[in-house]
Amino acid sequence: MIEKRIVDQTIENPDSSLAKRYERWRNAFEILKEYPILGTGWGVYLGMQRDGSLNETAWRALPRWHNSFFEIASQMGIFGLLSYYFIWYRIGQISINSVKTTHDYRDLTVLSGMIASVVAILIYSLGEQQFFAIETASFSWFIVGLLMFYINYQKAKKEALLKLLKVAR
Repeated sequence: MIEKRIVDQTIENPDSSLAKRYERWRNAFEILKEYPILGTGWGVYLGMQRDGSLNETAWRALPRWHNSFFEIASQMGIFGLLSYYFIWYRIGQISINSVKTTHDYRDLTVLSGMIASVVAILIYSLGEQQFFAIETASFSWFIVGLLMFYINYQKAKKEALLKLLKVAR
C-alpha cells in the first residue's frame, strides 16, 4: 500500500497531489510573470481569472499555492519576496551568530533544537503555506518568536554575568 502511494505520487499522474501542486506552482509563476514588481495584492489571486478580471464567487473553489514562497511571490511580487527572504536571512544570521558565541552546552542544545524546528518549518513551507494557513501559522510564528526570545534572553544573561564580574573586581 505504501509502495503504491509512493509510485502514484508523480508529476506524470494527473490525479496525484504532486501533479496538482506542480500545476498550482506553475499558475503562481505565471501570475508572478504578469505582475512581477508588486504581485496581485494580498488575497486577490483567490478571485482572479486568467484574463485578469476578478470573480468574487470563485474564490471558494480556487486552491492555495501550497508553497509559502510562491504565495508571497505571486501576491507581493519580487519586492515582497525579497523582503520575505531578507526576514529569513536575518533570522538565520542572528541564530548562527548566537550559536557561534554560545559556550554553555545547555544553551547550545536549546538553540539547536529551536533552529532545527525553524528549518523544518521552512522546508515544510516548500510544499504548504506553513506561515499563512490559519491551522499552522500561529504555531510556526510562535516557534520563530520563541527562538528570537531565547537568543535575546541568552544575550541578556551574558551581559548580566559580565556586569556581575565587573562588580566583583
